[in-house]
Amino acid sequence: MASLFAALALFVAFHFLPSVGYQHQEKGWKVWLRLCGDVWKPTSLDGQDALIIAVFLNFSLVIVVTPFLKDVLSRSRLAWWGAVVFSGLPGVLFCALFLVFGKFEKLGLGNWCLMLALVLNLLGLLLAGSPTPKSGETKIVEADLNRSAKD
Repeated sequence: MASLFAALALFVAFHFLPSVGYQHQEKGWKVWLRLCGDVWKPTSLDGQDALIIAVFLNFSLVIVVTPFLKDVLSRSRLAWWGAVVFSGLPGVLFCALFLVFGKFEKLGLGNWCLMLALVLNLLGLLLAGSPTPKSGETKIVEADLNRSAKD
């Protein structure tokens, strides 16, 4: 759980640290202004920009919400797997986009915080582990297996 909150803290730090800008390095919160401008004028979006916006919105939601869903994630395998998939795929894709299209000499501290937040969020979900079945559920499964073995 600590890594999920650390990921949230790094995501918040991203908004206040210098990040990649078009002309110069600017604060990360300005990404939201640019994102809103792009969404309001969808004709100016190409495929790569639309993909980056969708991935950014997806992992932003996952990073902000998962630290507070401990009870849900510990009880539901479907919710845990959904969080892992929606944390892992965008994280890998976003980091790959930076590796392919980004210029590392221009990356600001905010971008490194953002990528580390993605890694910590996925790591926190994986370390939390898949929910274990309750003791009653285990006994039911064992009884079914024993019955199947006798048949």
